[in-house]
Order: sequence, then structure tokens, then C-alpha cells
Amino acid sequence: MQIYLGKHATETPHKTALVFQNQAYTYKWLQKQTGLTAEFLKSQHIQTLAFCTFNSPVNVLCYLGAWQAGIHAFPINPRYIDYELAKLLTEFAPDAIVIEFSRATDLLISTCKQYKITLITVNDDNPMRGDFWQKISTSKATIQKERINPTESYTYHLTSGAMGHSKAAIHSLAQITEYAKNRAVDMSFNADDVLLISLSLNHAFSFSYQLLPGLALGLTMHLQPKFSEVETFNIIVNNPITSIALLPNMTYMLALYAEKQSKFTHVMRLPLVAGDALPAAFMTKFTKVFHVTLYQGIGMTEVFGYAQNTPTHLNSQSTGRLFDSVKVEIRNEHNEIISAGEIGNIFLQNEATPRAYLQQPELSQKDLANGWVNTGDIGYIDENRNFFFLGRKKQIIIHSGSNISPIEVENALYQHKSIIQAAVVGKNDPIFGQVVWAYVVLDNKGSMDEKNVIQHCTHYLSTYKIPEKVHFVETLPLNATGKVDRFQLQDIANKTAT
Repeated sequence: MQIYLGKHATETPHKTALVFQNQAYTYKWLQKQTGLTAEFLKSQHIQTLAFCTFNSPVNVLCYLGAWQAGIHAFPINPRYIDYELAKLLTEFAPDAIVIEFSRATDLLISTCKQYKITLITVNDDNPMRGDFWQKISTSKATIQKERINPTESYTYHLTSGAMGHSKAAIHSLAQITEYAKNRAVDMSFNADDVLLISLSLNHAFSFSYQLLPGLALGLTMHLQPKFSEVETFNIIVNNPITSIALLPNMTYMLALYAEKQSKFTHVMRLPLVAGDALPAAFMTKFTKVFHVTLYQGIGMTEVFGYAQNTPTHLNSQSTGRLFDSVKVEIRNEHNEIISAGEIGNIFLQNEATPRAYLQQPELSQKDLANGWVNTGDIGYIDENRNFFFLGRKKQIIIHSGSNISPIEVENALYQHKSIIQAAVVGKNDPIFGQVVWAYVVLDNKGSMDEKNVIQHCTHYLSTYKIPEKVHFVETLPLNATGKVDRFQLQDIANKTAT
């Protein structure tokens, strides 16, 4: 990645690399600050740098500085609370962690002291000030003399299922650089694109579909600390943003907010969505409000993004076309490879395939066997390499031996104009194995009862797929990465009397 940064700093030194809090930072500035960060890390003999901050130039410098220093980068979800952070620090014991000042609680401070972890802070209101900047300002940016081995400098990305039993995929700098080069080619970006990064930079989607190709191509990237439909909308309409990358529920919240605003204009041409199943209603709403195609894709922490719809390769019914560098096998329950068009378990290989999970050899052997990643997804591909995602294997509902996709049921629910959010899970049942339960959020004008919802579903679903129980809730729970927490809902369902 340093090759790209050096190239842009030399050829377009005054081009804006980052925009944060209405302040622009050039590629020349970014290269200098990267050098200072790298020199500080080396001077303190830091081998693993963890960082747990909301989006700002600090996140970018933690990645770039670690890579230039030839050490390990360990991004952590900023939504984690101090208990979760302390648990991660205890388990992985990095040499240093960067965090907002207000989040340096007594628990974190004592944990860092116990495990001899250097605690570095930035200001909450203005991350461009604080201990981090004071420390790197004392460094001297020098031309790197020693040669960094990109196959031995790693980045550890925690998976969204990391609560309780942390799981961090290991990617070498060589893999990340190769991935950035390939995505710069096939994501349909051009040199004039301006990206808005609202999703946390620790997230595999934001990291792989925005930061990496953005750095590879030398694009301008606006950094929003965290997603807010109000702030995201304002940035889009007041700046030349051509591309965003959001989770499905974020695109829907953004569209619902924009729909209520007076006439507005924007220049978005490549809005991207991935990270979870995309209900058809979300796609329809976004397209209607913004008058631009919402391009769906899919990925996972282990291999980053691996399929995406783009203006060049668009199949609106699919989850995206597999990138050329991706190898896929669809396997049945006996682990036998089956043909295109047949539904099965998805196994992948690409340039980012991790060799292992950090400190978890047994899990590495199980889910990364023979260089193939067991995605845990159910789906199929067609003859044109379009991928069709049907759900997570653990989320598939098995009712009397028949598989039911929660996504299919949710899409049926979204056909009703009064339903603005829905999540479907399987509740354990002694007779049928599992039965379908739905959790539904209505709009302000919604006046439905359970019978109305069930009757509505009869127009779209076979009898065995129709929810047996419908719960009306004000909001759906979200996990640490901002996705609907289906596991929490399933746990609630199984603890709820029928």
C-alpha cells in the first residue's frame, strides 16, 4: 500500500486525500503523517497496534503507519464497550491501543497496566488533537531504509461474531495490497470519484470496498465518524459524493429520511450495499427516492468483499457477480461439490484468503481447511458467476425437514407498505423442529394486527413458510457491526412461551 501512497504523494501531492470535519488533508500530508506514525511505532518497539476509534484520519494513519513500520494492525469495532474491550485486550494483548479519551475507563486503564499495553488517546470532539498527535509529532519522518516483508506484516480483523469467543482473521500486507489492486480495477471507480465513508473503517465492507480501492486509485474520501441518516444525507447533498457503502438497514434509514426532505440534488452514481441480506423493499425505496441504482454485493471478514453488482456487471436479482479472482465451490451436506444452479454450502478462495485465525489453530483447521473458507452461507451461482445468497446456514429455519429462508419471508413482509422493518427467526418446536416467528416494526400510520400480517403473507408464501407468530416491536436489536441481531432475536424467541 505504501507504493500507492508514495505514487499519489509524488504525482498529485496537493490532491485532497481525506476530508474530515470540513477540513481537507492532501496526499502529501497523508504521506508525511504516515511516516511520523511509523517512526513512532518503531521507536517504541510496538509490534501490534490496536485501535478502537470512530472514523477519522487517525484510523487511516493507524493502518498506514503500521503497514509502513512493518508491524501488525489490529482494528477493533468502536461500538464495543469497555468490558468487551478489556476482554479483547486480555485475550490478544497488543502492545498499544489508540482510543478516545472518554473511553479510557478505570477498567481499561487497569487492564493496560496489567498487560503492559501502551494506552494512547485522542480527543473525543476533535480526534485531530490529543495524545496520539503529541506522540507522533516528536518523531522524525525518514525514508524507510529497511525493507519491509509484506508477507510478515499482518492485519487482524475481528469477525462480527466475535462476542464471547473472539475470532480474528489474519491477512498479510501482501494480500491486502493485491486485493486493493484488483478491486481498483473491477469496482467501476474512476479517478474523479469522491467517496463517503460512513460505515466504520474496522468493518470489512468499508475497509475493502472503499479505503483500499480509494488509496489504490488516489481518490478523495470523506470520513464521517459514524453513520447518521441526517448527517449522511447532508454530506451527500452538500458535497460531490459519487459513492457510498452502507449496510442494508442504513440505506433504508437514509432513504426514509431523504423522502421527507424538500427537493434536493446529488451526484451519487455508485451507492453500494452489502453486509447482510438486502430486502427488495429497501432496494425499491432507495431507487425511488434517490433515482439511482443501489448496487448490491456480499463479503465476509475472512475474504473481504467477494461479489458485487456494478454498472459493468449488473444482475439486480443476484447478490452480485463473483470477482474474477474468486474461486467458489458449492457443496452439499456430504461435502461433495455440486453443479452451478444447485443450492448448497458456499466455500471460497481469493487473494485475501487467510491462512489462520489469530491464536485459534483448531478453528483455523475447521473453517479454513485446505485453503478454502467455509462461509457458512447457503446459496448458488449461475453460469455467469452471479451469486445468489439465500441466508446463513445457522439462520436457515428447518420446519418438518423443509428449509425456509428467513430472507424470503422477510421479503414477503416488506411487500406491505405499513411494515418498515422485519426480522424472521426459527423458534424451537418439539413437533416441527422449528416454527417461523416474525418481529415487525410498523410505520407511524401502521394499524395491523397479527391476523393482518399472516393474511398478507398468504399472497406471497407457501403455507409452511408463513409466520406462526408475529411480534410488533418499536425497534429491532442490532449487533456490534450494525446488522440486525438475529441470534438475539432467536434467543428471545426460544425463551418466550408459545
